[in-house]
Amino acid sequence: MCAFKAVKMLVFFLSLISILVPVFPSGYDPVFLQFPTIRRDDPYFQTFSVSLTENSTFSKRAGFLQLYNATTGEIVPSCDRQFTRRNAQVVCWELGLDTQNVYHWLTSRWDYNPRIRLVKTYMEPRECIGTEIRLDKCNLRMTGNDSLWMCMDNEHFNYVHCGSNSSLTKEWVGNWGGITFGESSLEVQQGNSPGIFV
Repeated sequence: MCAFKAVKMLVFFLSLISILVPVFPSGYDPVFLQFPTIRRDDPYFQTFSVSLTENSTFSKRAGFLQLYNATTGEIVPSCDRQFTRRNAQVVCWELGLDTQNVYHWLTSRWDYNPRIRLVKTYMEPRECIGTEIRLDKCNLRMTGNDSLWMCMDNEHFNYVHCGSNSSLTKEWVGNWGGITFGESSLEVQQGNSPGIFV
C-alpha cells in the first residue's frame, strides 16, 4: 500500500514538472523577476549608477564617488585603492561632464564611518580604458584582495574632480603661452661697472 502511494506521488510530481517545463524555459531565474536590474548569469553587466557627493566647493563637478545599487536600493561609497584616471574619466562622462581635465584622489572622508554605517554590498572593482560610456560597462578587475576595494576605514575613499576642458577663463590671469620676461644674461652685475660679474 505504501509503495502504491509513493508511485502515485512520483507520477504526480513528474506530471507537474512536465507542465512547468514549457512555462519556464531553461535559463529561468526567479531572482531576475524580482530584481530586473541584476543579471546574475553575467556579473559584467550588473547595472548601477554613479554620483558625486554634494559636500564639495565645486558643486556637481567634484566630490566623493558613490554608487547607487539598484538591487539593494543602497547608495554605497567607492573605496577602490586601484581606481585610475581612466575610471575617473568614465565617471565624468557618465555624469555628463567634461573629461579632459579629470583628477582623482584617494583620501579621507570624515563624514562617513563604515564601522557605524553597515554596508551590505560593495561595487566590485572596475578597470576602464576610458572609452566606456558608463562605469558599470568597464571590465571587472579580478582581484582576490577585497581590502583593496571595500570600505573598511574612513581613510581610503575615491574623490573625483571633473574640471572643464578649457584651461583659460575670464578670471584666470597667468603667463602668456610661452612668452617670458627675464634678464638677458644669467650673470648678475654688481654696481655700475659693466665688466665686473659675480
